[in-house]
Amino acid sequence: MKQKTQFTKLIQIWGIVLIVGIAVCMTAIDIIRSYRDFTHSSQQIRSDYIAEQKRVIKEEVMRVAQAIAYGKSQSEKLTREKIKSRVYEAHSIADNIYHENKALKSKDEIQKMILDALRNIRFENGSGYYFATSLDGVEILFADKPEIEGKNLLNLQDSHGKFVIKDMIKIISQSGEGFYQYHWSKPDSEGNTFKKISFVKRFEPYKWFLGSGLYLDDIVEQIKSDLLADISRIRFGKEGYIFVNTFAGDALVSKGTLIAGKKKLWQVFNKNPEKTRALFEKEYRAALLPGGDYIYYSLAKLTTPDIESPKTSFIYGIPDLQWLLGAGVYLDDVETNIAQMQTELTNRIKEKVLSLIFFSLALLILFLFLFNRLNQRLTNDFGVLIAFFKQAAISNQPVELDKIRFHELDQLAHSANKMLEDKIQVEKQLRMFKTFAETSSQGMGWAAIDGRIEYVNAALAALLGEKNQITPLGKDIATTYYPEDEQQRLQEEIFPIVTQTGSWSGEIILQKISGELVTTHNSLF
Repeated sequence: MKQKTQFTKLIQIWGIVLIVGIAVCMTAIDIIRSYRDFTHSSQQIRSDYIAEQKRVIKEEVMRVAQAIAYGKSQSEKLTREKIKSRVYEAHSIADNIYHENKALKSKDEIQKMILDALRNIRFENGSGYYFATSLDGVEILFADKPEIEGKNLLNLQDSHGKFVIKDMIKIISQSGEGFYQYHWSKPDSEGNTFKKISFVKRFEPYKWFLGSGLYLDDIVEQIKSDLLADISRIRFGKEGYIFVNTFAGDALVSKGTLIAGKKKLWQVFNKNPEKTRALFEKEYRAALLPGGDYIYYSLAKLTTPDIESPKTSFIYGIPDLQWLLGAGVYLDDVETNIAQMQTELTNRIKEKVLSLIFFSLALLILFLFLFNRLNQRLTNDFGVLIAFFKQAAISNQPVELDKIRFHELDQLAHSANKMLEDKIQVEKQLRMFKTFAETSSQGMGWAAIDGRIEYVNAALAALLGEKNQITPLGKDIATTYYPEDEQQRLQEEIFPIVTQTGSWSGEIILQKISGELVTTHNSLF
């Protein structure tokens, strides 16, 4: 026989399973939600970080580009101011010599003193010098080429066909002083195509004009040199710096080091020249775009030279200088912060899990305590009912209702007592029926609901052809004592009427044990 499960033990097991299940579900839900929030937050942080860093490097590059543009715009202005200042200085020297000596010396002697004073003056690393020309075009002083002194240079042209002396005389005639731009030779350099800006000023005592000039490429080179030195010192963020290359691939500033075009970029980063060339191609294409562009690549950090990390740079080109500027940021720097967040999240989850375990244990202990109290009462109530049902077959002792504490079991106890009362009443009626039947000449008996005979009196036993009242017991009344036609009639006609109305009376053909058929009048209940 299959072993039965105790109801109270089942409740206890399911209670424990429920508490543990709820605790596990709450923990799992909290962990899933926490990691989902972390994933979303980390993605947002990563996206915001990259966007912010891209903004920063673009701003840094554009700030440098603006500084270069400003420096370029100031170069000619500074050059003009410097030249003008020098010419005014020469004019002051000449004027002082003239006025101090005009009463003491001849005009020719004073002229020689002036020319001697100005001839050896050099400035701007030797590229700057003075010249003096009479208003009829004769060169009085030319410190760089003294061999042309005394010659008329009215028809002298520069490499672009401009009549230099004629144009300067025109400026003096109209304004007394002014700037003039042309192409000229440079000391210690071959050719006469160097762009030059000169300033000339009239010197009235001798009908001259004094002048001096500076070469724009010298000024630009100096400005470029100063800019590169300043750029090499720029730092921002954790490892941010500005790099500068030429459009031809010459490295000017790299990783905070001033290289000044002495090496190609792939010579500076010679561990993987081909990769560096490919990187430069990306830079060059981005520099050709009007507003610059971002490029993406991998490069070793200053702090970890043996490990390459993902990086993005903003590149901006300056075509007139043939420069490309750039600044980059490593995209994995934010991962350190995210890893720290993940560690903190893991620690918080561990704390939550431990707290939930302690809470679940406390709840489980409370449940077991309350359940034991409940179980004691249930066991008491069930014990009362079980004792009743064990004695119900042999005893008419009712359930003691005052010992039952639970409402549902109290209802069950009332039903049990009602069943006991019905049983006593039925037994009483059965005893009365048997007493009546035993003395009756009519055949009487009853069968169980499955048709098995449980009692017949002597008259019915005789009617059935049985030897005594015992032999019919246990037999199926329909199949044993009725022919087949009557069995069908019983099933289809008579039993349904009994079921619906509670009784039936009429004639039925009975078949005795001997096989003899007898028509009988029956009343069925």
